[in-house]
Amino acid sequence: MINKKQIISFALGLLLLSSAALAQQDAPTAVKGAGGSIGQRLLNVIGTNTYNPGTSETSMTEFLGLVINVILSLFGVIFIFLFILAGYNYMTAYGKKEKTERATSTMLAAIIGLIITIAVYAIWQFVFFRIVVPR
Repeated sequence: MINKKQIISFALGLLLLSSAALAQQDAPTAVKGAGGSIGQRLLNVIGTNTYNPGTSETSMTEFLGLVINVILSLFGVIFIFLFILAGYNYMTAYGKKEKTERATSTMLAAIIGLIITIAVYAIWQFVFFRIVVPR
């Protein structure tokens, strides 16, 4: 039988693997090509990773906005997962008072966490689009 620790570790493992997959970048063009000396390849790699004059002042704020959105989304997924896990525990408690109380308190904590996450997301959207990046 699968216990809680195995389910939680599996879910966290999936989250970590998905974030690692999203963090991968394309290989530089110098690594893709087979020809050229090592020095030329290094110059090509350095040339592709230096300052880009096409960047704007809002590039860093947009990046931070993306990071915050991803973190808040992960918190939402975690709280929904906790709510589902608490519902499963409630259904499999078979009327045992201690287990149903624990599952109910976990559901309440997950709902409160989800409400807080949604409120923080709404505040962040307001701050980001009205104050940080005025259009």
